[in-house]
Amino acid sequence: MIAPLLRSKPFRFLAVGGLMTLSGLALNGLLIEIFHLSHPVSYGIVMLFLIVLGFVLNRLFVFENQGAPLPTVFLQYLSAIILFRLADWGLYNVQVHWLSVSYPLAQIINNAVIVLFKYFLYQGIFESNRKAGKA
Repeated sequence: MIAPLLRSKPFRFLAVGGLMTLSGLALNGLLIEIFHLSHPVSYGIVMLFLIVLGFVLNRLFVFENQGAPLPTVFLQYLSAIILFRLADWGLYNVQVHWLSVSYPLAQIINNAVIVLFKYFLYQGIFESNRKAGKA
């Protein structure tokens, strides 16, 4: 019963997303509470960390793409995800600074808002490159 679930790409994507959300929350809390960085700077660092972590986990675990050359896939991923991360960063700052939402809740809201869009974006990038790598 669990094996089919573990083979499911949407389940693996959500599991990776959960891990990334927890990692991002922890890192953001550390940067804000311990290192006393401002919210925008801290979340910018978190975004960079999540971009790299997301690429590695989605490529190896979710979509299992190892066919196309790493630089090619990473550049495609980076050019697409940068738009999501900029929107994420902007929405986060609006919530924290203008709407007085706590920064952990703002991160969770952002993840919930963009998760479906990111799944189909990543699927397009990693699946098309796997096919190209096998050709």
